[in-house]
Amino acid sequence: MRQGFAETIKKATETGYYDCIVVLACAEWTYWTWGNACRNAKPKKFHFDEWITLHNNPEFEQFVIWLRSELDSIVQLPEAEQQRLKLLFRHCCQLERDFFTYAYQQS
Repeated sequence: MRQGFAETIKKATETGYYDCIVVLACAEWTYWTWGNACRNAKPKKFHFDEWITLHNNPEFEQFVIWLRSELDSIVQLPEAEQQRLKLLFRHCCQLERDFFTYAYQQS
């Protein structure tokens, strides 16, 4: 699973700008959503509290907003490229889902 995401990131860096945006947007948007949902939580374990702080702050939110705006600009690309990037986004979403499913099963 981790290897699948690592391979996807590596391929994105070799393929181009929008591939990198898609991979980053999927991951960071997911983490911001979780961090924002947990913003009022005060976990006792330091690393959980740090995770929430890292993914729920104004600077990180602005980064996610920027990534999403870059995703929106994909509509300027040829239709075939748009479709390829949509498939990549779905693939990244599945990798994120698999990661969290695995994590929950381990706890």
